[in-house]
Amino acid sequence: ILPPLQQFGIITGLTIIYAFLASVLVLPSLLVIWTRYLGPSVDESTTNVDAATPTPED
Repeated sequence: ILPPLQQFGIITGLTIIYAFLASVLVLPSLLVIWTRYLGPSVDESTTNVDAATPTPED
């Protein structure tokens, strides 16, 4: 096999592995940190579920 093609395959494989590890380890950690600092209800006017659900009085 050609050495440049082999090197390209190794680099591509390592990049896929690094992307997988980042999506499994880094992304969930960043989401937890983001939720702690910003909170789940940053804008309550657009994410208010109680206003959309009907009550028995309606």
